[in-house]
Amino acid sequence: AFVFGCLPTLVTYSILPYGQKTLYYCNILFPISYSLAALYGFIRPTISTFWIIMNSICGCLICAFIIVVAFQSPCPIWADTLHGGIIIIAAWCLSSFILAYVRVASGNRIKLAWKKDNGLFYYGLNIQIGMILGVVPMYLLINIYQLLKERQPCGIYCF
Repeated sequence: AFVFGCLPTLVTYSILPYGQKTLYYCNILFPISYSLAALYGFIRPTISTFWIIMNSICGCLICAFIIVVAFQSPCPIWADTLHGGIIIIAAWCLSSFILAYVRVASGNRIKLAWKKDNGLFYYGLNIQIGMILGVVPMYLLINIYQLLKERQPCGIYCF
């Protein structure tokens, strides 16, 4: 729900306060980290339930940090600084990598556990429902209630 539900709607709110280069680098590295997680899932296809839960918690905490930064826009913590840009890029890439790997590892565990059942079908259905449950609240918060403030490029917001 986070990686493809909530987070894509928050890209400009959470990254643009750190500069256009940060947005550029993040838009390049975010899909690469997702692909690297898929490759890592090919090398190490299954992990224990404990590590799936721990990685899910870690990924969700990183996503919560991104959401907090987005709600602080147009002037979040460390805005217009190099280290702030590095931290937000790292947060985006780590959340993508960790949650993508959890998704792949969970799918592999389901595939191994339910050989003849429709486990992967219901797993994919749950992922799609999770995306809807992530997108709809973000749509309401951004477009209807207008709780997030946009930052225009090349503007001075933080003093």
